[in-house]
Amino acid sequence: MFACSRRTARLELETRGRPGPFVVTVRPERWTDGAFAGHPLAASRMLARSAAAPDMVVEGKRKPVRDVSLDAAHELSWTESVAAGRCLRVTVGAQGEGAGMDLRASSPADPTDLDRSQAAHAVSVRACAAMDEPRSVHFELRASAGRLDAVVGEQVTGKE
Repeated sequence: MFACSRRTARLELETRGRPGPFVVTVRPERWTDGAFAGHPLAASRMLARSAAAPDMVVEGKRKPVRDVSLDAAHELSWTESVAAGRCLRVTVGAQGEGAGMDLRASSPADPTDLDRSQAAHAVSVRACAAMDEPRSVHFELRASAGRLDAVVGEQVTGKE
């Protein structure tokens, strides 16, 4: 659960089955960009997808989050440079009347996918550079149908 508040938040838990021990961890979110306030559902989906990744939301250096509008007729694309020995994870969460997203990572010189993700509300791809040289990576994002408001987060991590 991601609760966004400048004030103290109250969390109430109850069991739906057998009672038992549980653990709650509270931590401030390291991504604190304004795009989260404008699109809270998309932001929570992006954060949840990022937290489910192998390198998780708590590791690495984050780039500023940006909000974008997506639709099936237009593709959003950009190219990033990944430093030697590093990986770049791009995670996107969406909200709106549209349905589904497709996110691809490829080399600008070769259209073969390095990574690809398709899902209804949140997608994530990862591209890594070799230990001895940087890599240029091209990203393409589009909605499958209709229009979506999306939040795009990028995170640089070490190579596993």
